[in-house]
Amino acid sequence: MPTARVAWLAVGLLAAGCTVNKAGLFGGSDAAAASGTAGAIAAGGRGGSGMSSGGTGTGAGGAAGSGTGAAIQSDGGRSGSAGAAGSSAMGTGGEATGVGAGGEGGVIDTGAAGTVGTGGDGSGAAGATGGGGGGAGTGGSGMICGNPTDTTACQMCMKAGGTCMNGVCVFACGSACNPCTTDIKCPKEMGCSIDCPASGCAVAIDCRDSTTCTVRCADNACTGAIQCGGSPCNVTCSGSGSCKGGVTGAGTMNTIICSGSGSCQGRVTCSGVSCQATCSGPQSCATGVQGDGAMNTITCRGNGSCNGKVRCSGNSCSTDCTGPSACAMGACCTAASCQRMPQTLQCR
Repeated sequence: MPTARVAWLAVGLLAAGCTVNKAGLFGGSDAAAASGTAGAIAAGGRGGSGMSSGGTGTGAGGAAGSGTGAAIQSDGGRSGSAGAAGSSAMGTGGEATGVGAGGEGGVIDTGAAGTVGTGGDGSGAAGATGGGGGGAGTGGSGMICGNPTDTTACQMCMKAGGTCMNGVCVFACGSACNPCTTDIKCPKEMGCSIDCPASGCAVAIDCRDSTTCTVRCADNACTGAIQCGGSPCNVTCSGSGSCKGGVTGAGTMNTIICSGSGSCQGRVTCSGVSCQATCSGPQSCATGVQGDGAMNTITCRGNGSCNGKVRCSGNSCSTDCTGPSACAMGACCTAASCQRMPQTLQCR
């Protein structure tokens, strides 16, 4: 071949040669960046496109991807540089996909290795934390009152608003177990104990069917009528202004104590085998006392106590009206045996 033609051919080939653009691979957030390899290039052609998908950005950055230029043999070409691996995209909380175009291949003799791509910046925001579960359900109170048993009496006690406690129907009125907002009716076949706090038990109390009965009334408590039964029957009106509705002792052994100031404003009556009525509070038992038991003891020692009529019958009757201004309406005894103090006490 003539020398001139060789020279023109060399110039033409150099003019037609292509350089390799530096594109790259997007490293995904959190996942390892994939290696992008430049496409194989035919003699004198263009390189293929390299594509790489990034991972989901939720954690630390992925490992740096490596870009490798293809070694391509081409007649008469010069060395072309392989494209640099592209920097990976930064994840932003979602799923990031990076696409990097592969470097264009030139008409090259031997392609140089591509530069190492930068690893992805795995700073994608983590997904939102799911909402917490629903609030805990409101359970029952879990309160156990007393030691309930599967007996008819105990079931009747609880139905009446009381608490079974060692064979006794207990009314601790004003408590969570025994609010005592309705009339109190003690069941049969068990003892009954009723405690009324200050201004409590503004209801009627009936324990005539109980085996035993104990009633205790604080200040201004027990404003309804009290009917007591059993053996013994004990009613204590120690609070000021307590037991305004009167007290009836209908048990076998009855003890009624009105020690609070102005207590037992309603009439006090008792019967049975034994009747003991004590009016020791100032102005107590203002409506009077009636004793109809077999054996009766009526004591009026509070200042101005028992100013209503005092009446006594049965086998024996002992009446003590030695309190200042006590028994203003006198004391009458129709029992087989009568004792009165003071001796000058008259029946009116």
